[in-house]
Amino acid sequence: LLSRIENGQYTESEDVSVDEILENLLPDLMDIYEHKQVRLLRKQGEQPFIIRCNHSLAQILVSNLVKNALLHNADGGELQILTTPDSLVIKNTGDTPLDGEKLFRRFYHSIDGKKDSTGLGLAIARSIARISFLRLTYEWQDGMHCFLLVKENKIGILRVGNANYISLTDLAKYQNSSDPSFTVKNWLRRINTIDYIGL
Repeated sequence: LLSRIENGQYTESEDVSVDEILENLLPDLMDIYEHKQVRLLRKQGEQPFIIRCNHSLAQILVSNLVKNALLHNADGGELQILTTPDSLVIKNTGDTPLDGEKLFRRFYHSIDGKKDSTGLGLAIARSIARISFLRLTYEWQDGMHCFLLVKENKIGILRVGNANYISLTDLAKYQNSSDPSFTVKNWLRRINTIDYIGL
């Protein structure tokens, strides 16, 4: 799945309501993790959090974040989920802060890593966020792990006359900040790109 996401194989996107996904997802997940006795606190803004994303990937993104918060929550802990028109915040009870950089790496497990965890959920979530122009970050706040998903637009747009031009460099950096050339190589190896630029 990660490879398909990073290679841009999910090209269809639409406006997706994160609130609607949560509404459908939460009852089932709370039942699955009922044995942990986690208290759910759900708050919504006046307007839903709408993202532009492949619908299936949006479901995986939200599901992975909520499952992570439930799996790694303390027994009898708390799960807080807040949506605003521009963000999703998921907080869960924890013992100690985690390494915010390593956390999103493939196969990462904390010292007390759960055996039910593959270590891929957050890596997949971050990859989906990246291709959907969202920023996914982690913070430690008042004894709680906090995952923040926000809309982000760091792609430069230049307007010349009536035409708009996007910066491919910005797009490549946004997709893969550590190796932007990887994004450009993937883009150039597609047959429709070669047809488009006339090679």
